Amino acid sequence: MINEKIQEISEKLKKALKVMFNYSLIILGMSVFFTLGYYYKDLKSYANRSKPKHIKRSEVTIAIDEKSNFMIIANNDGTYTLMDDSIGRAIFDIYAKNIWSQHQPAVTTK
Repeated sequence: MINEKIQEISEKLKKALKVMFNYSLIILGMSVFFTLGYYYKDLKSYANRSKPKHIKRSEVTIAIDEKSNFMIIANNDGTYTLMDDSIGRAIFDIYAKNIWSQHQPAVTTK
């Protein structure tokens, strides 16, 4: 009698686990395809990214405005590209270190 109840409980448990597994597969599949659909436009445009545009230093003027935004100004037509302040600070630090090292006397060790 006890053996039969244990077998009956184990069979019900197996059926319940099988149903839960099937539902979890369906939910997993739905979430995967939803994610693919959501990011499809980004994934498709990722392959079509443009290559960086190279310009000569003599064709542009580099400036930093009062808000530390970095600006690249074209000399021929005056159009400019405005970039974030963190980029401006990084480039300003590079230029400052470069200028500072040019004016520092050479240090010799004894």
